[in-house]
Amino acid sequence: QKASWRLRPKVGCCGCKKSPRKRRNIQSEQKMEALSKKLIDTALKLGGTYYLPYRLHATTEQFQKAYPTALEFFQKKRSYDPRSLFQNQFYLKYGNE
Repeated sequence: QKASWRLRPKVGCCGCKKSPRKRRNIQSEQKMEALSKKLIDTALKLGGTYYLPYRLHATTEQFQKAYPTALEFFQKKRSYDPRSLFQNQFYLKYGNE
């Protein structure tokens, strides 16, 4: 079976989007992060996943549970880029072992 390295949600799913209207400050960001973690936990308990947003609120454990093939993807990335020339905050948090 050919491996698929795309990080995509399961087929036959629905979603919801949270769009905060608060200003970004330390206190509101902490509240948003706590809420995000709770929502991700709920989705995972129901057999679902979450969309990979630009805010990296998910814990590494939550990310790995939601996207189990990501570890293989990161290993493959390291084989092509052993000096980590190409990286971003997402890779540094979830893929940089």
